[in-house]
Parts: sequence; structure tokens; C-alpha cells
Amino acid sequence: QFYKIDEQKIKVVYQNCDDNFKTIKSDKEKFNVKSTYNLPDDFILYVGTISERKNLLQLIKAVEIIQTNQPINLVVVGNGKEYLSSVKKYIAEKKVGGVQFITNADFKDFPAIYQQAKCLVYPSFFEGFGIPIIEALYSKIPVITSQNSCFSEAGGNNSLYINPINEIEIADAIKSVINDNKQSNLMVDKGYQYALQFNNQQLANDMMKIYQS
Repeated sequence: QFYKIDEQKIKVVYQNCDDNFKTIKSDKEKFNVKSTYNLPDDFILYVGTISERKNLLQLIKAVEIIQTNQPINLVVVGNGKEYLSSVKKYIAEKKVGGVQFITNADFKDFPAIYQQAKCLVYPSFFEGFGIPIIEALYSKIPVITSQNSCFSEAGGNNSLYINPINEIEIADAIKSVINDNKQSNLMVDKGYQYALQFNNQQLANDMMKIYQS
């Protein structure tokens, strides 16, 4: 689209996520990470740079909607500048509770953070791929992400896809995941099976086929 390349000349080789996400952490490891970052018992998760393109503010608005009926915590792992300031200003003005920012997380602790979350919410407008989606699927948590762009390629058929500018739709998707264990478990099982295709051996095989062609 951007470089006006003939589609027939393009071959797609998907990338992988760090192998650290492919191991379920022990209860002790999870407890230590929970203590280190003072994580709440139950929370939904956002991971990524806090920039306008990543659309965190719309997720905050969805959390605000949910909190009118039930308590919910949001853990935000990432950092930002001007857009982060505008998000924090909105939180303060609207008195949105239960939002925790982690700006200094050690990457080795990421899997244990993911694995304690109820779901990952990734409402970005545009990505090259969306590695946090793969990280979440390997961590065996449900994924809620945006329609269009590349997100369905990363998330597969059993993630939930929302209109990223519609906070009501985001809120409804979150509630459906955290309040319906049957749906959540199905998303976890199917999502993990889908994620298994994103591995080093598959990547190497696909690259080799292109070289050989």
C-alpha cells in the first residue's frame, strides 16, 4: 500500500516473541513479581509505548464505564511523554480509580505479569504486527484487540476484536471476558494453540523456502 509493491512479489514470514514467554512461571515467581510491582489480585493488562497511536485513553474510558457497575483494575506497562500526561490528566479529572502505571518493569518479569492478568487489551490503531498479542497468547491469557490492520493475523480466530474508537464496545468485550469463565477458557486454549505457529523453527523454515525459491 505505502510502497506500491505488487502483492504477487510479497511473501510473509511471521515473527516470534521471546522464548521467556513460552514457560509458565511458578507460583513463587509470580508472587515475587506481584510483590515487586505491587500488582492487584485481579487486573486487566495493557503493554506498549504510551503514545496516541496505541490508544490507551480509549481503554481508560472503557474502564471508567465498567467501574460504574463493577470494580476493575488496569495495569499499564510502558512509558510515554506528552500523550501519557494527557492520559493521566483525564484519569485525575474523571477520578478513574484502579489504574496503575509500571514504567520501570524488567523485561524478564514480563511473563509473570502477563500470566497473572485476566486479559490483555491492545486497542492500537496501527501496528507492524503487535508482539504483545503473541506474548499474551503464549502466556495463556485472552486477548482483546482492534479490528483491521494486522491484529487478526497475530491474534487468530479466538481473540476478540473491537472498534478502537468505541469505548462502549471495548468495555463490553472486557466484561464478556472477565465475567464469563467458559468464554475466557476457550479463548486461552484456542489462542495458545494458534500461537504455537509463531516459533523459531517455523520462521527458519519459511525463510529458507524463500531463499530456495
